[in-house]
Amino acid sequence: MAMTSDISNHLSNGIDFLTSADLILKKTLTTVPSGRPRHGKRSDKDKDNAEAPKEEVDEDAEYINGILQELRVELDVKRREEERLQKEIADVLTECASGSSGGEQSRAFGMAVSRLNNAMLVVEADTKQLAASLRTISRLADNISSKVSALDVAKTRVVECLQLAGDMHDLGVCSEEVDQCINNEDYEQAAQHIHRFLTLDRAVFQFSSSADKEAGQTVSHSYEVLTNATTRLKEILERKLEAAVDAEDIAAMQRFVKLFPLINEHDSGLVRFGKYLSRQIAKIGEDNLKIMNAGGMDDKRVNVLYADTLFLFFEGIAALLETNQPLIESAYGPDKLLDFINMLQVDIDQIVGKVIDGFEKKRQLEKRLKAAQKILREDKNVDKGERLDALELDTLLSEICLMNTHTEMYWRFVRRRIKGASKEQNQEEYVMVNGDDFGDMDEEKKKRLEEEKIRRKAEREKKLDQLLNRSLVGSKMQELLGNYILLEQYYMEESVRKAIDMDVREEGLLSPKMLP
Repeated sequence: MAMTSDISNHLSNGIDFLTSADLILKKTLTTVPSGRPRHGKRSDKDKDNAEAPKEEVDEDAEYINGILQELRVELDVKRREEERLQKEIADVLTECASGSSGGEQSRAFGMAVSRLNNAMLVVEADTKQLAASLRTISRLADNISSKVSALDVAKTRVVECLQLAGDMHDLGVCSEEVDQCINNEDYEQAAQHIHRFLTLDRAVFQFSSSADKEAGQTVSHSYEVLTNATTRLKEILERKLEAAVDAEDIAAMQRFVKLFPLINEHDSGLVRFGKYLSRQIAKIGEDNLKIMNAGGMDDKRVNVLYADTLFLFFEGIAALLETNQPLIESAYGPDKLLDFINMLQVDIDQIVGKVIDGFEKKRQLEKRLKAAQKILREDKNVDKGERLDALELDTLLSEICLMNTHTEMYWRFVRRRIKGASKEQNQEEYVMVNGDDFGDMDEEKKKRLEEEKIRRKAEREKKLDQLLNRSLVGSKMQELLGNYILLEQYYMEESVRKAIDMDVREEGLLSPKMLP
């Protein structure tokens, strides 16, 4: 009831305000008078004075009357519109003042507020229930996480136990069979047993002797047996390989050289097998040196005799490496392949050094260098007899270019072989690191493998640089190229000088301008 009385008071005040505003508007918007009436008549004198501009006055009056007429019409329209609006406002205020519609709106508003309040209570209850559910889920997740962690630890321990049990079983089997394999000269199987022994986890050997009663022998006894077998097999393989090298038995060499990596004796196998290849390199070099000292087999290629000697020698070395590369690469790996080539490079340097020394001596390179230096640096106006023959110098420079070309071809062959082997190893390491489908390899182990891979790659690049640039072949060829540059400079200046001399016209000869 109080709310209804307040609404009625507000409506009555609004009606009073609109009524007073209407009265003020009516007083203000009065009709415009039709014109001021005329008082009295004009005198004759005035008529006479006004006759001249009478026509102009009539036109102005008509114009003003027209404007006034339009304003009156427009004012009437606005007044009628005002009356209509006042009537509509009064009707609306009267309807609101009646009180029935206001009560209905108040009740509708109250019901809407009540529904909103009920909805908010429901939302609050649901929110509390959701929070309770989330707390329950969080506790369950914590419990599951702790159980999974415990299960993971248990799994790791079970895997370690299984691996340890397998290693202990392998240790017993290897110790039982290794001596028998050596006695039966089954060196491949014996090397496999020793390789398995060398790759066992060190934790196996920490067990006491009582832990291996079921196998019939103790861990310490197995360790001692396999250690002695390793030493024994190493001596046998070294003796067999040396005998095969002396007899040049290729099949026996290939058989025994593959077994040294299995017993972790890579260098021992490479050194002994390298002796055989060193003999082959020396033989190839001596054959080519004999042909070189005899003046070659083709008189037409006497001018490039030493370049041909280098070419034939490098061809023989490339064939030798290509034949034995698969054996070394598969058994020892690409890193050891590079070490093996470094071992052989000593013998290659000796042969190439002899060829270059013979070239410098036979072609009188030192004498020609001194003559070229004297002409270029001291006195360019020397006698014609002291100058070097340009044709002979051109032949010498061409042979130096061929020697450098053959050497570069050999280096490219070696680099391609080493790069190819390294690429295959990188692919295998990538599969090993990234092909972890079961997630058994943790991130720390992957990181260690990546670091080891980067370290080996840097070490390989360093060894390859030493092989290509710091070997005797590389240094000799660099020195030879330095001499080539000096002789090439002299040859170009001599060619230009001769061209200038030939361009001078002798007296009495016809010139092109004198020809018809």
